[in-house]
Amino acid sequence: HININSLGITGPLVWVRGDKDVGILAGAATSCAADSVFTTGQVEGKQVGGLFGSADGVSINQSFSTAYVVGTVAEGIKSAVGGLVGNASGLGINYSYAAGELLINSKQIRFGRPGGLVGTLTTGNINNSYWATKPNGGENAVDNLDINSTALTEVEGVSLAQLQCPTAANDTQCVPGKTIFAYWQQAEANNGFQAWAMGDSHELPALFMGGKLYRDNDRNSIPDTIDLKDSDKDGVPDLVDDFPQFP
Repeated sequence: HININSLGITGPLVWVRGDKDVGILAGAATSCAADSVFTTGQVEGKQVGGLFGSADGVSINQSFSTAYVVGTVAEGIKSAVGGLVGNASGLGINYSYAAGELLINSKQIRFGRPGGLVGTLTTGNINNSYWATKPNGGENAVDNLDINSTALTEVEGVSLAQLQCPTAANDTQCVPGKTIFAYWQQAEANNGFQAWAMGDSHELPALFMGGKLYRDNDRNSIPDTIDLKDSDKDGVPDLVDDFPQFP
């Protein structure tokens, strides 16, 4: 079992192209956990996702991708295109989001449609996770879903502007009738560490790693990195430290 923690793959040179099983973090992943990871850039393939092209027995927690994901097609083969994962079984996604543009380079429905989070999911659970439906995002969280062996809880697709709107978790104001980033603060309390920082109503949530905040608000492949002041040098940034002057 492999654990991938606190990792970002980003920058203007991130452009991954392949045939099948293509992802920025990994093409094909088996029995691993990805916690606090993010990707930007562009990725292209038949089974393709912003993080993983295919995933079997994988968990994704408190992570995001703003990658431009392009599904290529071949005669008789349906693409599996997702904001985070292309094709998956035994998948768990928790407290994560995808905000990149998604495309299958064929207008024929028989080749599939992009899934906001996952292209094809045979078994698994997605909880408290979100994706940008427009501009150019998936209509559904999962394009091809086995409803008998999967479960989606507090999973919502909203526009990019609505995804940027909340300034705190459990927001009920930005999208009428919907709660955005539900229970994200409670998850952080249970895990015992700060993972996310919300923006100013025009910013995507930023991932907290190594004393910095990372977000790709304009989806240009270059993350907006914020160095966080830590006055008392206790490893907790002043922004989220109850006692910033006392270690």
